[in-house]
Amino acid sequence: MAAEDVDSGHMYSDDGPGDRYFTCDTHLLSLKHRSTPKEINMSAHAHYLITLLQEGYTTIQAQFLTSTKEYTYKAPLDMNIGVNDMVIVPANGDFKMVQVSGVDAGPALDIRTPYAIRWVVCKVDFDRYEQQVKAEEDAVAWLTSIFNGTELKAILNGGQPASDD
Repeated sequence: MAAEDVDSGHMYSDDGPGDRYFTCDTHLLSLKHRSTPKEINMSAHAHYLITLLQEGYTTIQAQFLTSTKEYTYKAPLDMNIGVNDMVIVPANGDFKMVQVSGVDAGPALDIRTPYAIRWVVCKVDFDRYEQQVKAEEDAVAWLTSIFNGTELKAILNGGQPASDD
């Protein structure tokens, strides 16, 4: 069923119990169920237009660790993000870790997306984490090799002999 929005002169169609579609110039915008042309998320489209003007980034696809659904994010090229990398992204008012499942050669955007594409916060650096853990383990091994168990417990106990409570 097609109808015209008298205020704007734009056409929209209702395919029944599914989505409604709104035609503006030559673009087809997919809207949420029971939406009307006046309910278009103008902020998302403003973000889209600004995104078209930005440079030095690409889009990636990523999955939350508990899901197989892919989500698209914008990522600066200098992050050097690759498939299977872990990145931090904003999600539901918080930050979550996701695994990258795809990296586009350039930005792959779709104006029909009814929400703003968000930026990757950072790439998770597991190499640095593993170096820190190893350095700590090496220091503990060195310290325990110098002192026997009783002397180490006394040092950790503020110089007092450890009690066998």
